[in-house]
Amino acid sequence: MRRQGVPSWLLLGLLLCAQLATSVSAHAAPSRAEQFLPLPGGSFLRISAADIAIGAPGQRWRSIPHPGISYVTDAAADREGVLVAGSVQTGARGEHPVILLIGGDGQVLKQWQGQEGIATSLASHGERRVVVVFDKLFSLAADGTLQRIADVPFHAQILLTASGRLIVCVPNSRSAADFKAPSCKALEEKPWHAEGAWSQPPISCGAWIIEAGAGGTLVRKSEDGQVVARSSQTGRLFCRQGQELILLSSTVRAFSLPALTPRTTRFCGSSKIIDLAVTADAVVALLASGALRRC
Repeated sequence: MRRQGVPSWLLLGLLLCAQLATSVSAHAAPSRAEQFLPLPGGSFLRISAADIAIGAPGQRWRSIPHPGISYVTDAAADREGVLVAGSVQTGARGEHPVILLIGGDGQVLKQWQGQEGIATSLASHGERRVVVVFDKLFSLAADGTLQRIADVPFHAQILLTASGRLIVCVPNSRSAADFKAPSCKALEEKPWHAEGAWSQPPISCGAWIIEAGAGGTLVRKSEDGQVVARSSQTGRLFCRQGQELILLSSTVRAFSLPALTPRTTRFCGSSKIIDLAVTADAVVALLASGALRRC
């Protein structure tokens, strides 16, 4: 019996797909589970899907317990520390979300639990804390439960503005047959909806919503969604004090808001920068070696 070889056109197609996947992954932003966030008191959290570690400049990273969480799905800065969302497996196929509030010493200060689903996006500002679980938006209640607010699209990312307003952002659809541009919309009072061209989750910074994609960066008013400034510069987005945008690409650059006027280019050493943590008085780089460096 003659063995059939793999057709050359199929081999070529598989090779091109593999190259494309490698190219995309090499330039993709870290997943939302991979975050580097400041804690009160000068420490930092380094978060991945499998681990939560606390560290500070000149100190070694130390893993901290995250009781009951099978894996981490998102994290967000909070006025009392850092919120970390994770999933708990409750059987062969069941999961439910758990959100931890971690304080400056790495201790769990508070915990919330949902009944089912996976938490995909967290946001916190002032007294308000919210989470997206699958296609529903919840507030984190004082009694440790999740209180439903509204239905949202799958894969939605939630933002909270300086005034505590909710903004829901949805990435572009992945179906070529039913393509939809990425968009953001405001909930509650004076709703608005705006399509964009962003390729990473937008951020809330003061009174502004910042979007970035291959074509550059733009600034919207969170009040009505109107575009007030554009720049050809792009990179990972970070907010400082609601007045300054930090862009991480091959360099670390600062721009004043809302006009995106260039301010400074920061030097963080010659090592590769993995991530940034921005506080009121510092920009700290997480280097590929795991070391922290003030920029």
